[in-house]
Formats: sequence, C-alpha cells, structure tokens
Amino acid sequence: MAITGERKAPTSGWVSFQPAPKARTDGKLTDTELQAIWAALSVLATAVNGNISFGSGEAEAFAGNLDATVLDWTFPSAPDEEVAVPHPLRRVPIGVVPILVDRAGTVYASSAGSWSESWLYLKSSTGAMVARLLVF
Repeated sequence: MAITGERKAPTSGWVSFQPAPKARTDGKLTDTELQAIWAALSVLATAVNGNISFGSGEAEAFAGNLDATVLDWTFPSAPDEEVAVPHPLRRVPIGVVPILVDRAGTVYASSAGSWSESWLYLKSSTGAMVARLLVF
C-alpha cells in the first residue's frame, strides 16, 4: 500500500475560520463585530456539540474532526507476522483501532516503542485479514 503523505481533506464538518475583527483605538466592539463573534461561536458550538465525526472513512482521509487518519491494510497470510504500516500523521501515533475487518481476529500493536512519524508496526491474529484502521 502506498501512502501519499497527504491526507484527503474533508468536504464538510470542519469549522471555517472567520476574519479577525479590527481593533478599535478605544478598545470597544461595535454591534456588528459582537454579532460576528457570536455567530462564529455559534458555528463552533454546533460543530462540536454532538457533531464530532470520524469522517467519511475513506482510506488516507482525515478522520473527521479528529487528529487521526483512516488506513486500509491487508495483513500477511501468516498470522502474527509483524508488518510495517506507513501512515500520514507526521507524528508518532498513540493508538490504532480496527473499524472494519473482513474476518474474525485481532489487530494489535507490535514494537510500539519503534513507532515513528511515518511508520507503525502491527500484527493480526488471523492471516490475510483485510482491515480498515483508525490511526490516531
């Protein structure tokens, strides 16, 4: 599997940045500026309150609003064989969760102390398992 190094940006679910209000010399806010701040906070509250998402689940995509990514991986035909899995996080992951697998078995961390900004090491208790992984 080739990882491009860039995660696919989500098409929805992110809070957009608003232009910064300009500071007045007297330090006060106008009604328009106050309304703009209120509107931005309302958008933020709506995005966060019950709307945190795991994204589309598409491989190599951002995992919604999370600092995570989704990867598709096929494990070797021999069970419990360590594999090096590339990832695009640009930091050392703290965990991985299988979110979809094609057969019974467990995906588990291997050599976790060797995980890096671009690689993690995993094993599968079942040979030839195909898994969609949430890496965070």
